[in-house]
This record gives sequence, C-alpha cells and structure tokens, in this order.
Amino acid sequence: DKIVAARKNSPVVRTINWVRSDSTQQVAIATLKAIWGLGALIWFGIQGYRCIRFRRSLACGCAASEELQAFSDEIAGKMGLSKSPRVWLMPGVMSPMLWGNGNSTLLIFPERLLDRIDRSSTGALLTHELAHFQRRDHWVRVVALMATGFFWWHPIVWWARREIEAVEEECCDAVVLRSAAAPPKRYAEAILDTIDFLAEYQPRLPPLATGFSQFPVLRQRLTWIMRGPRKQGLGRFGRMLCVGLACVLPLQPGWLAARTTNPVPQL
Repeated sequence: DKIVAARKNSPVVRTINWVRSDSTQQVAIATLKAIWGLGALIWFGIQGYRCIRFRRSLACGCAASEELQAFSDEIAGKMGLSKSPRVWLMPGVMSPMLWGNGNSTLLIFPERLLDRIDRSSTGALLTHELAHFQRRDHWVRVVALMATGFFWWHPIVWWARREIEAVEEECCDAVVLRSAAAPPKRYAEAILDTIDFLAEYQPRLPPLATGFSQFPVLRQRLTWIMRGPRKQGLGRFGRMLCVGLACVLPLQPGWLAARTTNPVPQL
C-alpha cells in the first residue's frame, strides 16, 4: 500500500493527472483560442494598414493618357472583356499590377517602366494584367487574404498561396502567348526589362494585388514562354473526376458518422 501511495504521489503521476483534469484542458483550449485570435487580429491589422497606406499613395499617380487607355481597352475587347479596368500611372519603382475589387479595380502601371519599353512590350504586359482581371484573380486575393488571416498557423495555407500565385502567372503567360500580343521572345524580354526595373528596390506587392511577386520562378516562367503555352484544360478524364469528387464529398460526413456510431449491443 505504501508503494502504491508513493507512486500516486510521484511528480510524474501528479503532472499527468493535472494535464488530464478538466480545468487544465479548459485553460489550454482558452489559451489556444486567445493565441489564434491574437494572430488573426495582428494579421488583419497589418494588412489593413498596408491597404490604407497604398490607397493613399495612389494620390501621387494620375490617370493614363487617352491613347494608353484606348490601347488597354482595345486589348480587353480582343480578349472578350465587356469592360476593362482603369489604367493608373504611378511614379517610382513598382510592379505592373491589378489592384482593388469591383468598380475600384485599377490596372497600375509604373510610369518610368513605360518610358523604357516599346509599344509591343507594353501591350504584352497589359495583356498579362488584363488576363488576371479576366480570370478574377483579384477576387482570389481576397479569399487568400481571409484564409491566411484565419489559418495563419497552418503551413499548408502559406504553401497554397505561393502555389496559387505561381499557377496564376503561368496561366496569364499562356493567355498572352495565345493572344499573339507579342512574340514569345519579345514577351520574355518585356518580363526581363520589368525584373531589371524592379531589381534595385525589390518593392513588395500591396495586399489584394497581382503582379511580379515571385522572382525565384522567373527561370521556369521564361522557359515556358519560349517553349510555348502548355495545355491548360483538364481533359475528359479530369472533368469526370472532378464531377465525381463533387458528388461524393457531400456524402462523406454521413459515411463517417455511420462508421463511428457504436453498434447496439445484442442481449
């Protein structure tokens, strides 16, 4: 009995009992929720501040000339867009980007870069950003921003954001090549001119913006551009698989509930 009592009073056993107690578990859950909420609050606070700061900086820019806006509208019309975003020129060093949502969406273009490239390269870069607009990638940025804020602690979210942005760039490159806005070599040179323009300062993209954000995938992108766009469709098998998964996934919770239900014991 003394041995059993000594074991029950040992520090290890008391620690295990303390961890297993209901009060400790409630405190641990409350602490995790507080950390989760604090991280989300910090994330949304920082991104909101960056959005406000960037919106204020737009006052330093100006609307594009009628000629450049008409050029952008012409490209948008050839792409089948019923409307095109307003082209906004900005001083300083920044990436061509699509920023904002709804009626406030702007196609932002650095004025100094416009002076360094010719009309063909300008058309290729405008086509790339208009492809983002056509694909609604600026709305994907909103979803990604919200998902990252709520699940900032999950590494899969950060990996998925990076992969989604890389795939978006590849798809928009394919749109440029299929539209024949510029030969592959000229389009690759336009990207290199943009990277050279950004290399000195390496500015960060503001929240909710699409632009040249991933320099490490540049070599891969240029290889794809010179070889031509890859096939983007899923194919018949891929579409059938997606439809099958869409039909099966809603039934999964019912199957799991049926499997976890304890069977009624037979008398």
